[in-house]
Amino acid sequence: MNQTPRRRILVADDDPVNRRLASMLLDRAGHDAVVVEDGLAAVAAFPGGFDLILLDVDMPGLTGLEAATRIRAAEKAATLPRTVVVALTGYSGHHDRQVCLEAGMDDVLVKPLTPEVLDRLLK
Repeated sequence: MNQTPRRRILVADDDPVNRRLASMLLDRAGHDAVVVEDGLAAVAAFPGGFDLILLDVDMPGLTGLEAATRIRAAEKAATLPRTVVVALTGYSGHHDRQVCLEAGMDDVLVKPLTPEVLDRLLK
C-alpha cells in the first residue's frame, strides 16, 4: 500500500469550521495537525518543527501573507531549512496566486479543503 509518511502540519485559519475540517482531514490521512486561529499564533508556533504549514490568507490581525513573510525571515535569520508553506484561500485568481508566491508561499490551495486536494498536496 502506497501511503504518505506521517507529517506534523501547522494549520492557521480564523474560521473554526475550516480549522475543524483541516484537523479532521489531516487526522484521517494519518498526520499530526497543530491548529491555531491566527497569523501571530502561526509565527509563534513555527519553530516547532513542522513538515508543512497551511496558512489562511485572509485572517484578521496578522494575515497569512504577513505570517509567511515573517516565517521566511525567521528561517533565514536562524539558517533553518525551508518549510513548505501553502496558502489557503477562497480566491483562485492568477493575481492572488502571484501575491502568495511573492510573500514566500510555495503553493496555493483554494478552499474548501477536500481529501483529494490534500492527498495530492501531501504526495
